[in-house]
Amino acid sequence: MEGQKRGRGGRRGRGGRHRGGEDRDVHLSKSLSFVLRHGAAQMGLDMSSDGFLLVDDLLSHPQFRSFTLEDVERVVARNDKQRFKLCANPETGRLQIRANQGHSVQVADLELKEVQLDTPDCPREAVHGSYLQHWPFIRSQGLRRMKRTHIHLAAGLPGDEGVISGQ
Repeated sequence: MEGQKRGRGGRRGRGGRHRGGEDRDVHLSKSLSFVLRHGAAQMGLDMSSDGFLLVDDLLSHPQFRSFTLEDVERVVARNDKQRFKLCANPETGRLQIRANQGHSVQVADLELKEVQLDTPDCPREAVHGSYLQHWPFIRSQGLRRMKRTHIHLAAGLPGDEGVISGQ
């Protein structure tokens, strides 16, 4: 392949490497996380009030032109933390995508469940994952949402039945 030129938007295919040797799917997942949680407006993409972007619009953006619908579908399906929701828009039928959590922008109807202590469906334990380096602050100040719109908790520890790490 040496000496051959690859045009703009050339597809590297599944398993290829991206900048810095990062796996192509990992790069797409990180890029999706950023745009869907924080950066749609600054990238000129129109996000609906419930946090969805049209997949066609996303894939037309210069940052995503080298990816295909199949790439997006694969990354969404294989994401072990279920970070994204991909579905047809109920009004237009066009495919849309959103992040399930972690937004710094206000998003309506994220299908989140508020933890209520005095209800029968309250989990026995609610766990928030973070880095150990943050523990002294959390211990003294409590959990804070910082620039995000919510604090996400899991109903158990990673590895417990039904628990998705990162949710």
